[in-house]
Amino acid sequence: MAVSLVSLVEKDCKLEMISPVANLTGGNIVRVDPEKLDTQFKEFMKETIVATNVIVSIRVHKAIEFANVQNGVINGPQLVCDIGNATPNTELTFEYKLKKLELLKKIPNFDV
Repeated sequence: MAVSLVSLVEKDCKLEMISPVANLTGGNIVRVDPEKLDTQFKEFMKETIVATNVIVSIRVHKAIEFANVQNGVINGPQLVCDIGNATPNTELTFEYKLKKLELLKKIPNFDV
């Protein structure tokens, strides 16, 4: 079951504390303007789900590592993210970086 959150723009609602629930369950987080609540909420509710139980797996080269991962599980060169429901507007971004030189030197058959 996905948990989605709707919060008001410009209000301190501690999203950083509760947003992991939405992320872990595949829900959505929507910030709405109180003056436009009726139209924004209607738009939120009519968004078409194009896939359910979506899990994204990303694998990087052995000289690369993921950076600043907030949602997902890292297992060596692989990042697995449980997206949940996907809509045409669902996006997933991730960061990666070159491993430190000491680690690169330990990679078999990899010239530094």
